[in-house]
Formats: sequence, C-alpha cells, structure tokens
Amino acid sequence: MSVGFAVAPARSGVDARGIVTLGCGHGCVDMAQGAVPALLPFMIHQRHYSYAAASALVLAMTITSSLIQPVFGHFADRRSLPLLLPGGVLVAGVGIALAGAVNTYALTFAAVALAGVGVGAYHPEAARYANYVSGERRATGMSLFSVGGNLGFALGP
Repeated sequence: MSVGFAVAPARSGVDARGIVTLGCGHGCVDMAQGAVPALLPFMIHQRHYSYAAASALVLAMTITSSLIQPVFGHFADRRSLPLLLPGGVLVAGVGIALAGAVNTYALTFAAVALAGVGVGAYHPEAARYANYVSGERRATGMSLFSVGGNLGFALGP
C-alpha cells in the first residue's frame, strides 16, 4: 500500500501580486545594503571616521549578510519561516536607522551588522516564495524578484 500526499496543482503563470510584493521587500533590504556605501562620505566628513574605519562598515554589512544567509537558508529548508520576510525588512531598516542615529563607531558598526542580519534573513525565505508564486515560470519569476533587489540597491540613498 502506498501513501500519497495531496499536492497543489502547479500554477501556469507568475502570480503578479505575489512577485511584486516579494520584489518590493527585496528592494527594501537591498536598499539597506546599498545605503551603507552611500553613507560613507557622511561618516567620514561628519563623524571623522578614517577611510579604513568607514570601509569596515561596508565589510560589516557584507560579512554579516553573507555569512548569516546560509544559516537562515538551512533553517528555511527544514521549515517554512514566513516571518523572516517582514522581519528581515524590519531588522535591515532598523539597523540602517540606528547607524544614522548612534554617535560612536562601535555602535555604528553594530547597527550596520544588525542591518546585515536582516538582509541575510530575508533572502532565503523570499527566494522560496518567489519560486512558489512563479508557478511553472520559475526563471521569469526569479528574474522579476531580482529586479526588485537591483532597483532597491540603485534607488537607495
């Protein structure tokens, strides 16, 4: 005797509302990622950070988002974690806001690293949902999802 599982029929096309929503979230987190390099002249001029210290902020964002992303991906493969979608956007935004509000280098570094965690948290779960809402047109859906991130990075500060 075999046990079967009910599987929802595959969508034939991309769910426009779903992919636009995911693309907007992708734009928000990638805007946070792009904000750090854009803030460097301010950090150097107003806060008197050295070029090395300012560039370490970019490193903090990149390292945290890159290293934490596979961890979130691992857990997202085991269990759907839809709260990572709004949570990642929120944490990335709060991190960038704090980076502008705090007054010490250590706190700025921590805030940027926090933003990186938000960026890293968003991507794996969002990629899963982008695949889902794309139906049989996965490549089209993923490319539209990617456009959202690219626009966010480009339109950021």
